[in-house]
Amino acid sequence: MTEHKRELSSLKWARRYAQILDSNFKIPGTNFSFGLDPIIGLIPGLGDAVSMGFQFLLVVSLLRNGSSGELRAKLILNVLLDSAIGAIPLIGQIWDFFYKANERNLRLTQEYLLEDKHRGSGKGIWLSVLALFIITMVMIVYAFVWFVNWVVGLFT
Repeated sequence: MTEHKRELSSLKWARRYAQILDSNFKIPGTNFSFGLDPIIGLIPGLGDAVSMGFQFLLVVSLLRNGSSGELRAKLILNVLLDSAIGAIPLIGQIWDFFYKANERNLRLTQEYLLEDKHRGSGKGIWLSVLALFIITMVMIVYAFVWFVNWVVGLFT
């Protein structure tokens, strides 16, 4: 299989995967769509961690074709931003219906492969990635602990 065909095959899979996570369901009579990501995210902490895992699977698939530091940083930043804000109770659930990090990452990768964009090193973005990673992990753990305490409180 040629390099170009492999890239197109990977993008076809990624496009379907992003659609399932971000826009698979459409509300009749509107242009509004959503996917499994905001539904999974309804479980505080655990749902956010599972959702982030699915998002990173997509990022790994997109990066298999090779990429610049800038593209890698932007893809990871999108996942972490979506996960950090998604971990905030109520606000995060609303955010998940609108942000659509997977479709954003697919678009960034398409721009990289087909339009020759996002070719820099991304050094400036990596500091943001690190800070957001730390914030995301703290928020997911906090949301999970809050949820467990809430469930335990129901039975005590």
